[in-house]
Amino acid sequence: MPTASAAIPLGGGTTINASATFATQADNGGNPTNYRTDYLQAELGTTLAGFTISAAFEELGSDGGVAAFQTPMATLHAFQGWADVFLTTPANGVRDLSLTGSSVLKGPHGKPVKIQAALHRFDESGGGAGLGHARRRVEAPGGDDGLGVGLA
Repeated sequence: MPTASAAIPLGGGTTINASATFATQADNGGNPTNYRTDYLQAELGTTLAGFTISAAFEELGSDGGVAAFQTPMATLHAFQGWADVFLTTPANGVRDLSLTGSSVLKGPHGKPVKIQAALHRFDESGGGAGLGHARRRVEAPGGDDGLGVGLA
């Protein structure tokens, strides 16, 4: 998938981050389903004094409900709110609007602790029916002595 990204330093520890990805998927060979659909992802964020906030739009499109953009080799757990609800894209596609904030803080014994919070809103690809919401909060202490994760 072609991706374009940029990080624009503004000085004083502030950076503007942007990325966009686009792909098209279509039937091939003797596939009995004739379809063509798109994938689109765009994200815009900023980092200020070690805190990052970003807003993103991701759409796994649909060809009028005939078929949707599929990612059979993907690890979907890392996307769409970690909900593992959309392991196969529904025929009408999925649109995910999200807002994420993260930072790295000093944890116990001076070890870094990454914190992250995110909100997701899921709709059908074309803006149809709502498919739900997801929230996540993660705390992941860093260091060589293991990894701890808390989800809520």
